[in-house]
Formats: sequence, structure tokens, C-alpha cells
Amino acid sequence: MYKKAALIATFFLLGAVRGTAEETPISLLLGEIRDQNVHIRTGPTTNCEDVAKAAQGDLLLVRDERFGWIQVDLPLWAVAWIHEDLVRLDQEEQPQEEDFLEPTLEELLCFGVVTGDRVNLRSRPGLRHTTLGQCRSGTRVRCTGRYGEWIRIQAPPGQTGWIHGDLIQIRPLHMSSLELEKALSEKGALLVCGRCEENGVLHHSIVGPFATLRNESLGAKFLGQKVLVAAHVALGDLPDRHPLLDVLAVQVVPSPQDEKP
Repeated sequence: MYKKAALIATFFLLGAVRGTAEETPISLLLGEIRDQNVHIRTGPTTNCEDVAKAAQGDLLLVRDERFGWIQVDLPLWAVAWIHEDLVRLDQEEQPQEEDFLEPTLEELLCFGVVTGDRVNLRSRPGLRHTTLGQCRSGTRVRCTGRYGEWIRIQAPPGQTGWIHGDLIQIRPLHMSSLELEKALSEKGALLVCGRCEENGVLHHSIVGPFATLRNESLGAKFLGQKVLVAAHVALGDLPDRHPLLDVLAVQVVPSPQDEKP
């Protein structure tokens, strides 16, 4: 088990300004999931709500440690909820909610723009549920569902969750050149881990296909391989239910026997 001091040193390096490749590199930590169907929670305790699941072998970016729990960036398939009064949907005909005693989840696929300032993102549809983070007015979000007065969105970059330390193994991000580390330092960049399939589709063992690389030639190059991708979510196209990724950097995840000590 790594020491918290190592994490603190790593986060200090994250804030360092880089100039040339000869200077101190950005230093990032990865967490590899060690079990199946691991819950990612809103806080460092089992009493907190789960917001997403991860599978054995998944790689997530590590941010902090507290009381034996590890804080990680939420994966791309994580969702959040926002009240309908605080987001304007980009479609002419918005779905009309029937007058049911119990609302049902309605699938939705469009973009929306946050209209309130410092709007709370919830882990579930309702004010009593945990706040994951906040969005500022004008933030563009990808909407995927509706439940009553609540809109389900893809969790924006920068949102985090917690995994118990026994279920995640920490290691430095040192598998290739500095390209991936530099890309992840960009504003709004996120880390995505998946297996490349045809047409640039990334596959995850729990949720199935969950993203598409805008540059399909990259998908062909890494077909069948597990990759780490630094990317921005493209908020201008909706070809299908999978979000499009503008790739900044990509590298193959080596097998354990290929990794350097």
C-alpha cells in the first residue's frame, strides 16, 4: 500500500509548470480495480451513495486518499442529475411528463445548457440525494434521460468519487512517453480506459460500448487492444448514444509482464 506522503508529493508536482521535456515531468497516479463490480461512492464511507461501477482491470486517475479510501476521477459512463428548471434542452419538442403518481425513467438524447449559476449535480434524481459537484451557467452538457422533473446527464469532467483502498491498486503513470501526462494536464481533459472495437468504439465490461473515438483511424490502429485515452468529450455531435471523444493522446495498456519495475 502506498503512503499518503507519496500522494501529496504527486499532487504538488501536478501543479508544477512545465517548460521543456528536460524539466521535472508531470507525475500522475493510476488506480487499477482489483475486483468485479466495484462501487464508486460519493464519499469515503460505505454509507455514501454509489454513483458508478468499475470492473476488474479498469484504470482510473487517482486524486487523493482519506481514511483508507481512494478518490478517483469518475469514469466516462458515470451520470449525474440536474433539475429541469436549471437546464435548457437543445431540442424543439421536449418530452412531456405524464401525470403518474410514480414517474418513470424516459430515455433522452440531446444536449443542454445549464442556465443557473453554481448548479448542484446530484447522484440521484431528488434534492435529498448527495451533491456530486457543481456546474456554472453556460456549461454544455450531454442529456441522456429524464425522471420526473430531473434530467440525467453525463457527469462533466472534474467530478470525483471514492473507492475503498482494498479494491484498488495504485501505480504511477509511467507506461510510455510524457505525451499522455501532458494531455491530461489540459483543462477539461479526462482519462478513458477501454478496449478498441470496430469503428473506433470503446468497450467496457460492465456497461458495454460507452464511447466512440472521433478519429476512426485510431480505433483501427489499436483494434482489439486495451488503451488509455486522454480526450475531450465532443459536445457538438450526437450520432448515437455513445459520446464522441476528441483524442489528445493514446497509449496501449501493457500486460503486467511487459511493465518495467
